[in-house]
Amino acid sequence: MPTVFPLVVAILHSDEDDIDYQLYGAAYGIEMQISGDWHAEAVLLAPHDHLDAVTKRTGVTTEEDSIVSAGVTDIPISEDGVPNLAVIKHPRNNWLLVGGPRRTDTDELIAKKFRAALDADCRIIICVTDTTTPHLNARLSGLASIDCSRIAIALVNSHATNRDIAVNAAMSIREFVKSIDGHGNPRFIVGGHVNDSNARDITAMDGVDGVILMDDKYDDWGTILGVLESIGG
Repeated sequence: MPTVFPLVVAILHSDEDDIDYQLYGAAYGIEMQISGDWHAEAVLLAPHDHLDAVTKRTGVTTEEDSIVSAGVTDIPISEDGVPNLAVIKHPRNNWLLVGGPRRTDTDELIAKKFRAALDADCRIIICVTDTTTPHLNARLSGLASIDCSRIAIALVNSHATNRDIAVNAAMSIREFVKSIDGHGNPRFIVGGHVNDSNARDITAMDGVDGVILMDDKYDDWGTILGVLESIGG
């Protein structure tokens, strides 16, 4: 049994009017696939105002299913510009996605949400689209002189799962974090073309700690976790 499991994140969303029902249906389907033998850390993310459809109306994140935790894809901002972290109330439901591909937040707003989550001791997934120095400075400068063990950095673009791109990106990001005196190792995960056929190979790449499923790819979440069961077995 491995000491460090891959991190497998699914972003639940719906463009339909009945978003609560759609998210409930997705989470309930996942609940039916839960297996205590998963060799992965599994996280479900949903819009903050619909998180209850995942965590309260299904048993997918209950204590006995401790291999699954939850969080939100965004947090509201008050009129005076203060991020409101009250939407993450339960210690098992305190992941926050920052800079996600479905949002158009400015780098300034991303940094504000990131800092608020750090100060609240949330577990954070922060998205980057490339590893150029200006982009990393804009997205990751908040990691300076902090413990990065609760941070996952997600490379999300159409080429992220390419072996050479993923391995080089992991190296570049860790070098950047070290250069700004970040402590501990943030996990590095990739999104893009992830499926049950390539998930095992992706998580075995040097420096890659997991995957993030975007758009409608959360339908593959349970299957991908099943593929990872044999790791370390």
